[in-house]
Amino acid sequence: MEKLAGGFELSGIFTGQNGFPFTVNLKGDPTNVGAGTGGIFVRPNLYPGQSSICRAMCSQPATTSNTAAFAAPAPGKFGTLGRNTRSGQG
Repeated sequence: MEKLAGGFELSGIFTGQNGFPFTVNLKGDPTNVGAGTGGIFVRPNLYPGQSSICRAMCSQPATTSNTAAFAAPAPGKFGTLGRNTRSGQG
């Protein structure tokens, strides 16, 4: 049996996740790029050095985003914030 099953190791992978990822989008089409039709949404820009997570002032689950960290992109442009950059409540 050693010759048949010898030289193998057993290992595992553990993945922990707090909540499902989601994308921050701007409401409507503030930059006039045709958003809202066909699943195209405008994502905001993230101010450099700002955290998008509200840690100290937010006590309600609905207000866990630091809205001051986001800015609308220039007209005709899409924002630079990535897709699925936030995690929801666990």
